[in-house]
Parts: sequence; C-alpha cells; structure tokens
Amino acid sequence: MKDIESKIFDILSRQIGNPISIRKIRDKINEIYGHAHYPMIHSAIQDMAERKLLTLDKYGKSSIASLNFENSLLIDSLAQVELISKVHFLEKRKDWQTLVLLINGHFREYSTIKSIIIHQPEKNAKLNRMELFVILRNDEQIEEQKNIHKIMGLLQRVQNIRLDYLLITESNFSNLLRGDANPIKEILSDKIVIFYPQTFWFIIKNMSDEGIQIHVQEKIHPAKISEQDIGYNLNRFGYSEFGTKIVGGNNIGTEYIVTSLLIKGDARRREAIPIILAKNSENTNFGLLVFLCQKYGVVEKIFPVLKVVYDVKPSDDLRRTIRTLKDLNITEERINTKEMMKKMRLYNVK
Repeated sequence: MKDIESKIFDILSRQIGNPISIRKIRDKINEIYGHAHYPMIHSAIQDMAERKLLTLDKYGKSSIASLNFENSLLIDSLAQVELISKVHFLEKRKDWQTLVLLINGHFREYSTIKSIIIHQPEKNAKLNRMELFVILRNDEQIEEQKNIHKIMGLLQRVQNIRLDYLLITESNFSNLLRGDANPIKEILSDKIVIFYPQTFWFIIKNMSDEGIQIHVQEKIHPAKISEQDIGYNLNRFGYSEFGTKIVGGNNIGTEYIVTSLLIKGDARRREAIPIILAKNSENTNFGLLVFLCQKYGVVEKIFPVLKVVYDVKPSDDLRRTIRTLKDLNITEERINTKEMMKKMRLYNVK
C-alpha cells in the first residue's frame, strides 16, 4: 500500500458518518502527519475511487469521499492501515512494545475475544496510561472474562502502568455505536486496533451492510457537560427537577450523565442517579458506566447505588457488573439505602 493511500484510509476511517471533502482530507493529513500536496491527495483519491475502495459524491463544488464497504478488499486495506499505525506508534514508544506484545501473547488463545482497541494512544502514552476496549463474542464465557480481569491487573502491576479497560460484547458495541452520545462513538476518531483488526472492521462493515448509520463523535469530558444538557437529559430519562426550566439539549447517554453527576458532587442531583438508572436500565450499559466511573475515580460511589438499583430492577447486565466489581474488590461508599429507596418510590420506580 502506498503511503499516501494509508493516510487517506486513516483519515476516512476516523470520519465515518461525517462527510469530508478532499480539501478537508488534505487538512487532516497535514494536521496528523505533516505537509502533503493537494494534487497528490486528489490523484490518489481518484485512483482509489476507480478501484472502488472509495466512493465520491458531489456536494456543490466539493467532492465528498467515503469508504466503500461494498468492496470486499476494503477490510484487508483497513486492517493493513491498523498494522501500519501500530508499528509507527510502537517505534516511537519503545516502552510500550513489551506491553503490547504481552497483551497479544496472553489473549491470543481466548476464543471469547474478537478484537482489542487502544483509544487515544498518543495522548494516553504521555500519561503512562492505556485505554483498552476489548470486544467479546458474547457474555457466556465467564471464566475467560475473570481471567482477562486478572491478567489486566497483573500487567498493570508488572508494567507499572495504569490500564483502563472495558470488556464489551459485539452486540453491545454495535448498539452503542448507534445510540446517544457515549464513549464508544468516540473510539473511531483516534484509535489503533492492536488485536484482530480484520475482525474489528468486519463488525463495522456488517453494520454498514445492515444500513446502520454510524456517526463518529467528538470526545466528551463528563465534568464539562453543560447544566443545560444535564437538565435536559435528566428530564428525558424521567427525573424532573423542581423549578428547572427545561430547554433543548444534546442527547447524551445515561452512562455519561451519571458519571458527570458523580464527578460534580452535587448532593441534590445525586439522588437522581438510582432513579434514572432504574427507569432506563434496558438502555444503560452498566459495564460502560463502571468503566467511566473507574476512569474518573468515582467507582466507589456508584457501586452501592448499582446494588440498590439491582434490588429494584434486576437484570443480567447489572448482575454481571456487580459480580465483576466484587471480584475486583472495589470498595463501596456508605450510603443511606432507605432514603434512596424512598426517593425512588416518589418517582414511581418499581
């Protein structure tokens, strides 16, 4: 693969669902890789379109490029780009070479794992931190999942690095990609698939084949979610704040809203957490919620709340999440369970 083609594939894979012109592709290549000539990029895109790896559509005077998932060769091309990105990254981060090798070595025999993604590798490397998303075939192989948690803990201690990771099934991964604003929708904009990249891109292709629209989302920091968006989403999730005028806002998932409430520490608003989780348990990914709470240092605050929610609205996802937290020996913050249950009854949570 030509170097310029690899860069074009990389930029387009970061922008799935967001139309991007050839000129904008040039700007993104300049931003990430350094200077590139527009005529060279234009010529390469035209050639890739002729080979049906890309599609080109006219919007006014601009030509909009996008990946053509109908071409069976595209998956191999994108997998190759992931390998190139992995090599380039590790060449600059020799201290991570052993860690990535260990991850691949430990998990290559695990049949439950479909793919592993590193999110924001450059940024997190500077913080001596790795953020991993491990895509699983299903939730059925409990022992393998327990072993994955043990190995992650071991790698963290031996390599002296912080590992924030999420185990997520392929079906949940796909559901979150098409849902409200959440961390999964941010992954494509800055990631490297270090384990089975072809499998990862087949997941994306299958969604495309089913007509599912994927829109890459800019990163959200839960502490910076606006008061307007919090009020709007609390109301949307079934919790009305007295005296608060509800105006329009952005649809943000329960996982981000709950994490935001915990980080901001507003005692009055924290009473909303078990209410909205119970009322929206079917649309909440509790594993993702715990991942965010661990990432932002508030997991001990959410643990006892999840146990209360489970008593009111039990579910397999929540049961597995609570079991995992117990296995990881996560400390629980003390809460007034009776008062929490009383507030939930006031909001007709049953």
